[in-house]
Amino acid sequence: MIPSNIEIGILKYLDKTATAKQLQELEDWLEDPLNKELFNDYVLLHYAINMGLNKMDDQPRKEELMRRIQKEKPIDPSQITLQLDNGNIEVIREDGKRKIIDAEGNEVGVQKGNTLNYNEGGDPEKLIHNQLNIPNGKQFELVLSDGSSIFLNSGSSIKYPVKFLPGKSREVFLNGEAYFEIIKDSINPFIVNVTDLKVRVLGTEFNLSSYPEDSQVTTVLVNGSVGLYSGDVYGPAITTFMKPGFRGVYDHSSGDITLDEVDTSLYTSWKSGKLVFRSMQFKNIIKKLERTYNVSIVNNNKELGEQYFSASFDKDELMEQIFASFRTSYRFTYTIENQKITIN
Repeated sequence: MIPSNIEIGILKYLDKTATAKQLQELEDWLEDPLNKELFNDYVLLHYAINMGLNKMDDQPRKEELMRRIQKEKPIDPSQITLQLDNGNIEVIREDGKRKIIDAEGNEVGVQKGNTLNYNEGGDPEKLIHNQLNIPNGKQFELVLSDGSSIFLNSGSSIKYPVKFLPGKSREVFLNGEAYFEIIKDSINPFIVNVTDLKVRVLGTEFNLSSYPEDSQVTTVLVNGSVGLYSGDVYGPAITTFMKPGFRGVYDHSSGDITLDEVDTSLYTSWKSGKLVFRSMQFKNIIKKLERTYNVSIVNNNKELGEQYFSASFDKDELMEQIFASFRTSYRFTYTIENQKITIN
């Protein structure tokens, strides 16, 4: 989808009325090869519509143009995407560089490589949310407008404000797994919403995981302090507070929260390219392998799926090496064809 300010710049360029600033923005935007394709399609369709539909008013012409562009350019599910507040979806290339523009044409952030960094400052009148979606096989870093950093694991998404409102809680919404480094702010607490659990912090580092196959939400605290609670009302009496070096496990079915002391590196090692499984059923392990390696795994061995394993691997290990390790504990056969693995 073409950002509104770029669309205006293209039209001004075609009419030979573009300002120097608009031309520079257009030039920067066209550095991305995907954007060049969008630009070419836009120009061709604009010419065709102007030639054949001169009697149409501007709005129907624009709507028809954008429908045609979207129809011709479906989003590749293997790409990182950014969904803007107005519903527009933009592809984020890990080796790319771009400005992030809001619906009014204001620059709110910049992407360089695998990091998306939002601007500080400004007092918005209302919350405007973006959503970052990370597909299987990829990881990405997000720096919010307050300077807080969030490192997202494969198969995760996060919804967050472009800028936080002063005097209000800083709230984000997570699906999947992420490592948070939150800037301390005693006036405006930071709250992560994950399914029916809330994690409230002032300034801290922690790992938070809740994938679809998990029956629990796992919070591992590295530094600082966090409080876990469910529901819309926060209060010390209904909050479970954590200390560094502890894991908090929230059970979806019972609503119970349990704490135990752990080696936090086991839960944060994914950031440095390691996979660690501790007493996990194989049917859940293969889901995490699918996400990490962007492969499809079909398990026809139901007994194997119920087995529990503890293991650790480097991300650069081949799937044959990983399965060889599991086969030392439980014998099974498998085949690999392209990106599909079948276990028998």
